[in-house]
Amino acid sequence: MDNTSTKKWLSEDIFIFFKDNTPYLWDYAKHQQFEITTSDFHRLSEFAKGAVLTDSPEDRSINAAELLFDSAPRNSWGWDILSKIFHLGTSHPNAPTPADPARHIEYAQSYLEFCQSIADTSPEVQIKKGGIKTLLPAPDFTIVRKASLWDTLLSRRTCRDFYDEEIPLDALSALLAGTLGAVDREDYDAPFSVQRFGYKRTSPAAGGLQATDGYVWIRKVKGVEQGIYHYVSSEHYLEKISNLPSEPLSTYLCNQHWCDDMAFSIFLVSKMDIMWWKYPHSRAYRPMLIDTGHLSQTFNLLANALGLQSWITGYFHDKEINELLQLRTPQEQVIFLMGAGKGSGSAYDRIVRNLLDEA
Repeated sequence: MDNTSTKKWLSEDIFIFFKDNTPYLWDYAKHQQFEITTSDFHRLSEFAKGAVLTDSPEDRSINAAELLFDSAPRNSWGWDILSKIFHLGTSHPNAPTPADPARHIEYAQSYLEFCQSIADTSPEVQIKKGGIKTLLPAPDFTIVRKASLWDTLLSRRTCRDFYDEEIPLDALSALLAGTLGAVDREDYDAPFSVQRFGYKRTSPAAGGLQATDGYVWIRKVKGVEQGIYHYVSSEHYLEKISNLPSEPLSTYLCNQHWCDDMAFSIFLVSKMDIMWWKYPHSRAYRPMLIDTGHLSQTFNLLANALGLQSWITGYFHDKEINELLQLRTPQEQVIFLMGAGKGSGSAYDRIVRNLLDEA
């Protein structure tokens, strides 16, 4: 076969990594991995710039792996390569299968067998850190029960103008219980002999695993000493992690300074080892992130119904916060932050508003 005039370009949807001191190429768009040699790497580098396909063993191997294209790739992805790796790498690797009722039985059987196979290895859902307990009052949802869902949705605001005022402990108790606390579900409809794992919350969670914990940065809550606390969801109490650091919260939140006037903040921490246990594939990272979205929406609505202003962010210094919360990395990682307090409800902080007034 004469390939002397056939010029090819290397796919851009790849990266090279080392495992057990051996180099591998990962085609994350096709979910394929290949062990490569030094000569393979050299040839791949040439195809990255465009090279004529030959009949050499390296070229035949690279071409058979479907890594080559007839024209140079055009990068149309708007973000950096890491986000592309995440998105394509966690996409479903298989094509859809035809609808077939027989496969429904096969799927149900395989799901039950899978659940039974991992039942004896289930991790502890509720992590306790062992800090000094701070008991919380029983949550009072009287105001929330009277609130209109539609009115609450319409009146929700992202606030960046807080008054630096104390809030009652009852409000924090209701927010924690309503967002992260365990709720009884008398209508739980699991078939007989199927294990119920963990506990339920008001928001949905991937696999019902409740793989997200809350760590509370308390500044001005009546009756509670300032500090960083872990919320034990299943038993509705706080356990102290540490005193507040000397630096304000904004130091860890990329200088989003309005957060320093909030009464409290809740760091949402993903317990990845729980997700790894049931879903040992990287696609599970998507619903893990979505879990925090469900919880933050619930938190926003509850805060608004209780007469508080709220603010959420995913912009912060991960490593430093993980250390501050004394997390078990890499198994536990901070993912999101929710905060609340008394405020004007303005989406613009005072400094921005002053600049606008001067303009």
